[in-house]
Amino acid sequence: MSLLFQEAEVILLDTSLGLSADEKYFLIRMLCIYGYGSLKMDGYLDKTVNELERLLGMSDYQIKKVRDGLLEKGYLIRPEQIEQLERYRGRPRVKFAFSSSVIRKIKTVNEHEIDDDHKPRIERLLLWGWGLTPPKQKDLTPSNRILLAVLYANANACGAVYNLGVMQLAKLSGLKTKDSTENQLDKLTKLGFILDRVSGISGKVIWKKLATGAFFLNVLNDQLMTSNKAPFLLLMKSDGIFGYQGQLASNRMISIASLKSDLRKEVKVATNFEGERLFEFSCKPLNYVPAWDEGISDEECEWMFQSEFVEGLKFALKDFRKIWYLQQFMEYKINRYASLMLSQHWEQVQSSFTVVETVMSELRKDILAAKFREKLFKDNPHAQANLSAFELCFYRLAFEAALLTKGLIKKIFVDVDEKVLSQSDYEILLCPYIKTSYITQYGVMVKFEQEDNSIKAITLDVKHNDSARVLTRKIEKHLDYCFIKSQPWSLFGFNIQE
Repeated sequence: MSLLFQEAEVILLDTSLGLSADEKYFLIRMLCIYGYGSLKMDGYLDKTVNELERLLGMSDYQIKKVRDGLLEKGYLIRPEQIEQLERYRGRPRVKFAFSSSVIRKIKTVNEHEIDDDHKPRIERLLLWGWGLTPPKQKDLTPSNRILLAVLYANANACGAVYNLGVMQLAKLSGLKTKDSTENQLDKLTKLGFILDRVSGISGKVIWKKLATGAFFLNVLNDQLMTSNKAPFLLLMKSDGIFGYQGQLASNRMISIASLKSDLRKEVKVATNFEGERLFEFSCKPLNYVPAWDEGISDEECEWMFQSEFVEGLKFALKDFRKIWYLQQFMEYKINRYASLMLSQHWEQVQSSFTVVETVMSELRKDILAAKFREKLFKDNPHAQANLSAFELCFYRLAFEAALLTKGLIKKIFVDVDEKVLSQSDYEILLCPYIKTSYITQYGVMVKFEQEDNSIKAITLDVKHNDSARVLTRKIEKHLDYCFIKSQPWSLFGFNIQE
């Protein structure tokens, strides 16, 4: 990473200076054009406003407003504070230098890690070169560019941004308010930079403090990458339901939690993850590696209907029943952990159910932070057993999604070495979900590390012949995304523009 990028990154992600989005952009552009060394206490900028418009990619009004704001905050200083300058004739010139506080900030070490694929995107948004007009990435304003750069700075290799709420984005980007940030996000979505997003949620038992949602960036064809290192888009469509019982995992959980039963409220079995009865119920091994395009028998799903699991679901989800986007949020969370298992623990996703401790630990802290657990368990004697059952159920469903997705990936990429698959990044997409409670379509991003990837997408179209009890599978490779607009792939509703 270049020194310039490191300096720009500090300003981009800084919140201590209280900079607006336009002020961040202004300072980063000044760094790009002049370097901080030319703008510190022993130097100054001396340009006309017209020259700055061309160099910075900002309007006359924006430049004057930002300059005056930074002068008022003490982040820019006027040249007369440095030395007496002779008077220029003609149109007044813009003269200022960086203050010592900005210089100190620029030279701090930023430990935030940005994915290597996203660094060129940020550079094209903010660090375009000397004397050039700004690249016209779909008429992005300075505020658009800063917000999008912040999203890229926090995205994983497949473009997913986790644990970053709208108000956190507002603070990081300098947009200040939720409304202004939402307006910018709407524009970026309309321009095709954001594929999808899911809102956060909060409850009285689990996700007690607002659990943030996610943003899924269009890293497939955002026009900001100069290489062919975009992920594969793997899509599957079936004319019948498939997977475990053919239902979305979140829908199965909500349905079971809504059951009216005579099950006793007291749970006699203390549940844990080391071998108690519920764990044994949930870890029946399969004799093969299943995939999403195969039917799974009802016997494989019986574990979920054990009374302890039912009571755990009722306990955890009881105050969410009127929240319409609960299913979307839960599906996102389940698939987030499934994606994590595939990306970081590929070898452990096998037919025999396995608890990956690092994933389970993150899931448990995500569901309910430690500071809330002690009081919950103290106030409710059955809370620990109920919550433990819910967490194990949630993890098991994520493991199922990972196992079925792994089987599908291995079926599609038959020529890819197992070692390569184990070292790749995966993101199960949200876009196909919540259009129905049944699974008939499925989307995954697969990020290999090879430099050249001319194939953009691979599709699997599954047809069922119930009378003959056979499946026909049609696999196609695509060199562009034009197919997205045609049936059946238009049903996914991806925000991908050619």
